[in-house]
Amino acid sequence: MIEGNTSIVELQDLNHETLKLVLQHIYGQKINFNRENIWELYTLAHYWELQALKTRCIKYIRRMVNSEQIWEFTNLAVTVYQDPELIAACVRILKTVRNPFTWGRINSIDISEDTIMCVLKMGVLEGRRQAGAFNSLYKWAL
Repeated sequence: MIEGNTSIVELQDLNHETLKLVLQHIYGQKINFNRENIWELYTLAHYWELQALKTRCIKYIRRMVNSEQIWEFTNLAVTVYQDPELIAACVRILKTVRNPFTWGRINSIDISEDTIMCVLKMGVLEGRRQAGAFNSLYKWAL
């Protein structure tokens, strides 16, 4: 590990504004979340294990994500971050979406099979008409 031998930590692909926001959070200053910085902030919080910042990011995501974006967010939660707290937050949002499995929604982005299976296992379809969802899932699987 180079960092251990040289006391240098290289931060690749890091927006300096995002790093500034993380430092402000660490030093107790208020930071403003927005759609442009939320994933970079969450990524750094996840990578550096800054639980308080992760929690704030997830709260923002729960408030600001709409039904058109939720599949993209859920896919990232399952495939990239594998964070149970973030996955649970996304599934809670999916449960509020009127028809989360419409063909247009699940076909509009590249959703992984792992994401679909995770969401199904977490009960998104409970208490809903399931025929339309299964029809969309069938088309997605082809």
